Amino acid sequence: MTGPEHYREGERSAQQAEVLFGEYVTAHDEDGNTPNVELIRRQAEHCREMGVLHATLALAAATALNDHEHAADDGVSVGGMPIGDYKAWREAAGVQPEKDGDR
Repeated sequence: MTGPEHYREGERSAQQAEVLFGEYVTAHDEDGNTPNVELIRRQAEHCREMGVLHATLALAAATALNDHEHAADDGVSVGGMPIGDYKAWREAAGVQPEKDGDR
């Protein structure tokens, strides 16, 4: 799994944990016996932990590879992050490529 893929999986896991915690709160607040409430809580905690794990791996990858000053948009890598990784990170982060006149 690449750094940007870890980033996206961390986002997905965090969103799923939020949904599950919402289900847990709803189920926990209902009157009567809710047999799956602890299972929902454990699933939510697992998603949260996986989100943190993936976010940490994404951050480690970005930190280890980041050298945007040396990654040229013309496809030539002169050191630092390989251009394909640089473009994938820019896309994952939602950053639009700079135009020649914007630098």
